Amino acid sequence: PQSSQDEIDEAAARKNLEALQQNALRLDEEEQDETVDQLFELAMQIRLAQQGSKHFEVAQCLIRTAEMHWARDEFKAVVPKLTEALDIYELIRGTKSKEVLQLYSWLALAHMCIPDFFEASIWNEKAEKLATRVCGEVSWERHRIMLDKVLILQHSFDEGGEVAPTKTPKGRDSNIQAKRRTNANNKQAVEARKAYSDAERVET
Repeated sequence: PQSSQDEIDEAAARKNLEALQQNALRLDEEEQDETVDQLFELAMQIRLAQQGSKHFEVAQCLIRTAEMHWARDEFKAVVPKLTEALDIYELIRGTKSKEVLQLYSWLALAHMCIPDFFEASIWNEKAEKLATRVCGEVSWERHRIMLDKVLILQHSFDEGGEVAPTKTPKGRDSNIQAKRRTNANNKQAVEARKAYSDAERVET
């Protein structure tokens, strides 16, 4: 019967995929990045052929690929993979699922590592709001995401970045620009301390 054949094909595809991923991890340790990329691409092709573009295991494959890029500090390559996975999970699990919450949180940290603190703060805010709705105001998930906010704010002023973009008026001298950066850093430091205080209250 055709259904039995489909099951056999899917079982074979799963077995091949597991072998590919194990081999990819071994090769990655040997710094053979190009071969690893080819194996992950082949794994994705197997998933798409067997399950279609909107299957949750395709999303999992995208997340594994994102993890591979994360391990290499290729954070700009992480974002599109997680975004694709997010689109699938929002479709099949809904926009208020824990999977979506986790992807919001990962996207915030990925943007922080790029570094793109403005986008990081946007995704972190989405994650905190969803954590409150899905897990409750006093929950480990919300507490963790609030601590992520502290990290984003701290890294933003450590790197001299800005959580929100500002425009520098034309014709102003460097002293004025330096003062603006100092004021922005001081403000972000206060916000970081407040965020940490808020997180501590959730923990207790």
